[in-house]
This record gives sequence, structure tokens and C-alpha cells, in this order.
Amino acid sequence: MLAPTHTRSCAAALRSYIRSVYRQAHAPQAAAALRLLMADAQTNPTAATALRTFTDHRRDTCLELLSRAQEHDALSTERDPGVMTDVILGTVWYRLLTAEPIIDDTVADEILHLLIRQT
Repeated sequence: MLAPTHTRSCAAALRSYIRSVYRQAHAPQAAAALRLLMADAQTNPTAATALRTFTDHRRDTCLELLSRAQEHDALSTERDPGVMTDVILGTVWYRLLTAEPIIDDTVADEILHLLIRQT
């Protein structure tokens, strides 16, 4: 087992990433643009490709952070990083669709609390 500082630094990096993604996506202009892109992507292949490119980068980054956290024993290796990524990033899209903005770090912190191994 790695030193607790490694576990804490992985958790801190993950917390910082989740907070940043939530803040960026829910800034008023970004939220409006993402809603339009999401709607357009339903019928426009070019918009669908743009949306996929946008989401793939964030998904890859999230998966990398989660895998690193698992390697450093901050997350259980019994949990699927893909499902955890869906929980983290799916929250952004659900909130955008329902026009319920994420206005502070509370949601990010609650999600991280659900995922991080409690010792």
C-alpha cells in the first residue's frame, strides 16, 4: 500500500478535476452553448461529431484520473472506472438538460464522497 499522501493527492486531483468540469460546463454561456450542441447533435451528424470530440477528451481525462486513484488505493479496484466516469460526467449533462445548474462545489464533493474509499 502506498503512503497516505499518495492517496490524498489522487483524491485531491480528482476533486479538482470534477469541480473544474462542473464549473466550466455550468458557466452561463458555456451551458447555453452545450445545450444547443446537445440538441443539434440529435439530428446533425457534424454536431454529433463535435459533441463526441468534446466529450471523449473529458471522458479520457476522467478515466485516467480514476485509474490513477485506483492504483494509489484511493478508489476500490472493484469499482468500474467507466461507470464512475458515467456518474461524474453524466451529472453534468443531466443538470444541463434539466436546467438545474451546478452553482457551487457541493455536487462535485458529494459525488467524490460516494466514490472515494472511506478508511
